[in-house]
Amino acid sequence: MNALASPGFRRAIRERLAPLCYHEGEVNRCPQCQNKGWHVGRVTAECSHCDHPLPLAQATITGAPAEQDAAHQ
Repeated sequence: MNALASPGFRRAIRERLAPLCYHEGEVNRCPQCQNKGWHVGRVTAECSHCDHPLPLAQATITGAPAEQDAAHQ
């Protein structure tokens, strides 16, 4: 088994990124304003109060591609 795919490694990454990511199905507080309301997209979630963005934890773990700037296409 690849060391990067091991359950222990995934758990360690998830715990390290926990405060920096939006976790679906959990209560997520905005790190900027402490609000609990979110607008959830495919790759990020934005606070409904202050518009602070957070990456989705699932997108971070599965390696979803980052959105490209329109000028770089």
